Parts: sequence; C-alpha cells; structure tokens
Amino acid sequence: MTNERNLNEKFESICCRKDDKARRVLNVAVGTLANITADTLESGVTLESLETLNVPVFRYGTQITIHGNLPRFSDSSRPGGYKSVFLNANGSVGVRYSAIDGGKKDMLARACDVGKIGWLASRSSSGFEVSQSFYVSDEATRDDQKAACLAAMRSIPAGGFFGGVTAGCLAYGRGYFCAAFIGAIPIDELWGVIGFFSGILSESALVQRESDRDRKRAEERAIREADGDAKRLRMEAEAAITEGEFAAWLQGNAEPRLKALRREACSFRRFYAKEAETPGAWKSAVFTIAKRGVSLCCQRSTAFFPNKWHKIEEKHWEAWQAAAGRGELFPA
Repeated sequence: MTNERNLNEKFESICCRKDDKARRVLNVAVGTLANITADTLESGVTLESLETLNVPVFRYGTQITIHGNLPRFSDSSRPGGYKSVFLNANGSVGVRYSAIDGGKKDMLARACDVGKIGWLASRSSSGFEVSQSFYVSDEATRDDQKAACLAAMRSIPAGGFFGGVTAGCLAYGRGYFCAAFIGAIPIDELWGVIGFFSGILSESALVQRESDRDRKRAEERAIREADGDAKRLRMEAEAAITEGEFAAWLQGNAEPRLKALRREACSFRRFYAKEAETPGAWKSAVFTIAKRGVSLCCQRSTAFFPNKWHKIEEKHWEAWQAAAGRGELFPA
C-alpha cells in the first residue's frame, strides 16, 4: 500500500460484492464440526473450496465467516497464533481475505506487471490491492485529474470481486488515487477482473506476454553484456599500450632509483603507468615515512595536495617492494 496517501481526504468508496444475507448475530451451526482445519485455512484456500464445506459460509466485505466449529481450534491453538483465522464474538470463525484466492491474486499481479495500462498491484500484511495514481504537475489540470480519478474508480467492476473500492487525495497535494481492495474473486469473474486491470483476457495471453517480456529482457541483457565485454577488451588493450610505453620510459630513465625499501623513516617518489596532465609525463606521488608515536606512518603527497598520515600496514610494504622491483621508486 502506498504510504503517500492521506485517507482523511477520501472522496468516495464503494462496498463490492458480498452476500445479500443480514449479518448473523448468532452462530447458525453450533455443534457442527466443519470439514476443514484452521491450519488448512491459514495456509490458503480458494473461494470455491469454501463452497464445498458442510457448514454455512458467509462472505462479507472484510472477511469470510464460517459457522459451526473447526476441529481442535482456538485462537491460541497454534504456536505463534494464526494471522488469518480468528474467532468471532458469536462463536463463528472469521477468515481474513489474505488467506483466500492467493493464486488468483498472483495471476492478477502478474497481468498488471506486463499489461502496464496504469494499474499497479501490491500485497501487504493488510491485504491485496490494485491502484492507480493521478498526479498533478500543473495546478491548471487539478480538476481534470480529480475527475479522471473518480471516473476510473467508478469504472472498476465492483461486482466481480469481494472487497472494496475507494478514491482519495495523495499527500502534500500531489494528486489523487483510486484503489480496489480485493479479498476474493469468483472463478467465473476472474478474467473479467484481470482483463479490466491489465487488458489481458486469458491465461494463455498472459503467458505469451510474459514470454515476450522475458525474451526482450534477455536480448537487452545480452546487448549490455556484449557492450560491457567490448568496453573491457578496449580498456585492456589501451592499458597494455600505456603499460608498454611506461615500461619503455622506465628503462630509458637513467636517474638513480630505489631497488628495495627499508622499513625506516624515508621519502621516495613512485611513478605510475598513468599519463599525467603534462604531455609526455607520468603520474607520480611522493611518500614520506616517519614515526608517529610508536608506529611508522605514511603521508602520500601528489601535485595537488598531501593526504593525511596513516599507519603503514603489511600490504603497503608489499606493494612498495613490488614497485621497487619494477623500477618505479625514485629517491624524493
């Protein structure tokens, strides 16, 4: 659920499909043991499977109510408790819609993902919704965006699912939103609902759209990887040329250099196989080694500014000795 909504500024809401029976005050099947368990309900069931139960099942806007009793069930009969199954005050069992029609909701979410006609599906601990936002980037369009939002909300096929529909304001005046909170979808309404929110009208069409999307992503990934490989090879070739030129410069440089580096206070200049700003020159830095307290520390200075002093670690000595072996260290 988007966190940019301000539900205190709700414009309109519609209660979707529900049983046209009055809410039962009493459990109408006291003493009848339902042929389903709380664990089965908690793990997820379809709306149609509930219609096969041997006890009355009533469907409301916010929950499904099973009358009768569940085998070995109480609110505390499961380690950690139940998230979607609970006891009502009249002794019936309430089932939150988060445990109903998970597969159908997943299919709707998949369709919205590839359909891309403006509706976004999301799932959270409080339920499943499909929503659309109408942003206001120009105050002259605010009334039109609000009207479009309300029109979109009123066009949602509220008779096709159990849940609710609402429209309201986005926070900070950013615009408007409408959302369908979907609890369950009868199987004979499934593709009508999915088609409205995604433009996809069958499972075969959905699978084809996903296949096309995955193929396109694979092609784009292959192009990126090929471009990356070509860039890497080009950089390696350029680096090899630079290193060759640097090695030739070192070999032709007659200035005295350090063949090894003692672990004591000193200063030296190190050259790198990187071209400097000055044409024909190579980048370098002066290293000053001195005691700071009880430890030998180092300060690296370039043509622009010196770095802070830091303690010398074994990896630094190893790198300098290797550079000395390559003839890259000169007295400072």
